[in-house]
Amino acid sequence: MELRNAAIVLEDGTVIEGKSFGAKKISGGELVFHTGMSGYQEILSDPSYSGQIVVMTYPHIGNYGINAEDRESSTLHLSGFVVGQYQPLHRHWRSEESLHDHLHRFDVPGIFDVDTRMLTRKIRNQGSMKAVITSLEDLDQAKEMLLEMPPMEGQNLIAKVSTSKSYVWKSQDMSTGKGSLVVIDCGVKYNILRCFEELGISCVVLPPDSTREEILEYKPSGIFLSNGPGDPAAIEGLPAVVESFFGELPIFGICLGHQML
Repeated sequence: MELRNAAIVLEDGTVIEGKSFGAKKISGGELVFHTGMSGYQEILSDPSYSGQIVVMTYPHIGNYGINAEDRESSTLHLSGFVVGQYQPLHRHWRSEESLHDHLHRFDVPGIFDVDTRMLTRKIRNQGSMKAVITSLEDLDQAKEMLLEMPPMEGQNLIAKVSTSKSYVWKSQDMSTGKGSLVVIDCGVKYNILRCFEELGISCVVLPPDSTREEILEYKPSGIFLSNGPGDPAAIEGLPAVVESFFGELPIFGICLGHQML
């Protein structure tokens, strides 16, 4: 891996230099942090992080590489990845590629050798803010991007990460088991569907623009609203459809889905 100088530029004017890995590109998004000691592959593939740059507070990231089983979706959704110390030598029996190669393959830039504790304190004290990962040569362009970048508030991002066609999770038989759920996909993670599967609950996943009539076609035992990115207040259509089932079917949600309810 060729080491390249890079920087992350914050909307408050802070410029933090580091080293680049992953894709060679300028990318901006809402800066947030994650405190998990592991699970970076799940974070990278979680649709809920669409439009965001994620800072990992745990210092050593990349140790166990990337495998094909632990992903939460078919692609990466975040805008950038910030770590303290990147570990290029990945050692794990399940590992199939390095974190650098994975980010590069899905065109996501990363930056390491930065003070993630300082970044985390700044986010904690000031709230999430806009940021851009860039090369040192493109700092002026990064600052222009920050001025033009819209805030996360008011953005409806679920169409970018959700399915456009209905599908039955792992071809389950909807007529058997402990019940059936219609899962409204606002950016659902695979592991949520796996958990329902382990409980013997059949799931059909529908797009977020599904109508009441389309939901009723599956005769569900309940409706589940998934996780997802963006501002729940900006979502149109779906809240009214869900409200029409109040008192008729059990309805529950997680993350964005819970906020919508």
